[in-house]
Amino acid sequence: DKSSKSSSNTTDGGEEVIVITPECKSLMNKALELYADALEPLKFKYNAHQNSTTAVQPDVAETFHKIAKLYCKQKSHASAVDAYHRALQAHGATPIDRSAVAKSKSKNVSSLYQDFTHPDAAIVWHDLASLHLTTKEYNDAVYASEKAVEVARQVVKSVAFNKSNNKMETIPMLAFQIAGDAHGGMHRHEDAIRSYQEAYHEFQKMARSSSSNSGSGSSDRPGHVEEARILHKLGMAFYHRNTMDDAKAHLM
Repeated sequence: DKSSKSSSNTTDGGEEVIVITPECKSLMNKALELYADALEPLKFKYNAHQNSTTAVQPDVAETFHKIAKLYCKQKSHASAVDAYHRALQAHGATPIDRSAVAKSKSKNVSSLYQDFTHPDAAIVWHDLASLHLTTKEYNDAVYASEKAVEVARQVVKSVAFNKSNNKMETIPMLAFQIAGDAHGGMHRHEDAIRSYQEAYHEFQKMARSSSSNSGSGSSDRPGHVEEARILHKLGMAFYHRNTMDDAKAHLM
C-alpha cells in the first residue's frame, strides 16, 4: 500500500512525529478518489438485490472504513469521523446519536441498534474510539470503546465465531485501555482504574487461552510488552488518585 509511506522526525522531547511527504499526500488523495468512485457501484450491487437500503453492506462499510483511516492519516478528523459513522451504518448500526441513548427508557443500549450488526463493526468502533481519544473528545471515546467491547463480545460468543480470529478477541483489551485513557483525560481516576482493570482481565483471559492452545500457533496473542503497558497505565491511574501503595505495586 504505497499510500502508507511517510517519514518520521523526533522532537527534542523524544516524541516521534510522522511527516507525510508530498508524494504520500498525492497517493492518499488518489486513493480517496478511487474509494469514492467505488462506493456507488457497491451500493447499487446491494440495493439491486435488497428491498431495504439499511441492510448490512460489508463492502460499502469496508470502503468507508478505509476512507476514514486515510482521513486520519491526513489529520482530517471531522471527515474521518463522518466516514467511520457511515461505515458503522453500512455494518448495520443505526446512526450514532448518544442523546437518543441517554433519553431511551431501555436499559439495554444494544436495543437501539439493529440486531444484525456485522462483526467487523467492532473494529470500526475501536478505531473511532481511538480517533476520539486523539482529538480529546473523551466522552465520545468512552462511548465508542464501550460499543467496541459490546460488539466484540457478542461476536466471540456467537456460534459462528472463528476462533482463529485473534483480533476480535483482542478488541476488548484494547478498547478498555482507550476508555481508561479517556477517563484519565477527564480526571475520572476511579473510572480509569476500572477500565484498566478490565483491560488486564481481558489480557489474562487471552493469556490463559493462549497457554491452553499453545500448539495451535497463537503468535498474535498479547505478550509481556502489552501486559507491562496495561500495568503501567493502571499504576499511573492509582498514582493520580493518590493511592501510592497500589501505584507502587503496579509500577515496580
